Amino acid sequence: MSAEDRQVLIENVHIIYHAAASVRFDDFLKDAILLNTRGTRDVANLALEMKNLAAFMHISTTYCNTDKQVVEEKIYPPHADWRTTIKMAETLDQHTLDIIAPKYIDPLPNTYTFAKSLAEHVFLHISVISTIDDPIPGWIDNFNGPVGLLIAGGIDLDDVLVYNAATGGRAICKNRDLVELGRRLTWDAPCSQIIWYPNCSMTSNWYVYYTMHLLFHMLPALFVDGLRKLSGRKPM
Repeated sequence: MSAEDRQVLIENVHIIYHAAASVRFDDFLKDAILLNTRGTRDVANLALEMKNLAAFMHISTTYCNTDKQVVEEKIYPPHADWRTTIKMAETLDQHTLDIIAPKYIDPLPNTYTFAKSLAEHVFLHISVISTIDDPIPGWIDNFNGPVGLLIAGGIDLDDVLVYNAATGGRAICKNRDLVELGRRLTWDAPCSQIIWYPNCSMTSNWYVYYTMHLLFHMLPALFVDGLRKLSGRKPM
């Protein structure tokens, strides 16, 4: 972001909805931390400079607490220190991080859930309003945005509000609905380089899956690549 664009945001933004993230479950630990944890920290730091900020909404994920049967509307203790983890991602090489990742993110199942859970804790320490407990309850280092109004009005606000929004045990959109929706969309707006009529089916049988993968993915791909090679073109 250029200095001019940053200044435009500082001068004019009133509300931030922060939902940007890498949602890949198989990201390398380095990438997940830099994108989802450090990225959140950077947005929070930018928010601290904004002169007219009224609200900051950070969109987390329900997967942050996969190690719990019941998830309450609160931020749970961290699985690691987010500052230390960001520094590790910035300084250690990817190979080293890949070696320590399984033990470091335990008990969370993947780097996405781990990085997003750490991102929640950024707001306990870098707050647009005063902090909960670090370094002391109610600490703040500026009078920007709502803080000035709160102090002027003698209002004490030192909580980061947490709200859960999830479907629970109800599947609003089932897998077969997604398959049917995708089938209709590919007919209405087909890809420009499509080879044959698109179709999709789902199975829980490994033998059926690998048979279909071989017949409808691998063999056609090898056949098409073979034709392209014979015609002097680059394989797909």
